[in-house]
Amino acid sequence: MVSFKQLAVVAFASTAASKSVRRTTPPVASVTCNGQAYTYDGLAGFGSVKSDARDQYGDTISIGSSMAIKDWKKAGKGYKATMYGLPDRGWNTNGTQNTTPRVHIFEITFTPAPDATVAKPAGPNLEFNYKRTILLSGPDGKPMTGLDPDFTGGLGYPGFPTMPAATYPGDGFGGPGTGDKRICLDAEGLVVDDDGSFWISDEYGPFLYRFDKNGKLSTAVQPPDALLPVRGGKVR
Repeated sequence: MVSFKQLAVVAFASTAASKSVRRTTPPVASVTCNGQAYTYDGLAGFGSVKSDARDQYGDTISIGSSMAIKDWKKAGKGYKATMYGLPDRGWNTNGTQNTTPRVHIFEITFTPAPDATVAKPAGPNLEFNYKRTILLSGPDGKPMTGLDPDFTGGLGYPGFPTMPAATYPGDGFGGPGTGDKRICLDAEGLVVDDDGSFWISDEYGPFLYRFDKNGKLSTAVQPPDALLPVRGGKVR
């Protein structure tokens, strides 16, 4: 997984419905969604994940593609919630590799700093407590991969469309192994459902994938044929 000097920095914006907030200064920005007006009043807090943090599988933690936050609860002077962090496809400065796509889960604690000013700013007030990592797999339970899809053809399963896949020799990292063919995933967007399942948007397909709470693929939404690499009447 990619490691940066300051691997993950998350900033919280202060947003609220305009009818319920009293302001002494003009908002930074405003927007209307489904008939409801919202305003952005400014930065509410920030925090970071250490650049050498590792997940339970020994890989560097990254949440560079997307995140979703669920179940905010009041806790003392602050708030707690569960955050799902989505890495990209793994280390890829010299080509992609056989990184297993995954979702990291954190407990986060946010403590407001209402007295902070430009002249006297607050320190980090968003804390991350890593809990676990969910590895993503296909309908057959085989791990997915961050490798670029190749032209040997995709993979299909009963009830699923043909999905982009990569065939690799050895272990997929340049080392010895039996080789394999796996569904490819370049994860970008994340939405978590109330039952713990989640949707991920893929940049390779581009597909929309739904996974159960254990990370097994349960649904694949294929884009229109105009966006697919169709040759000879087949998706390649």
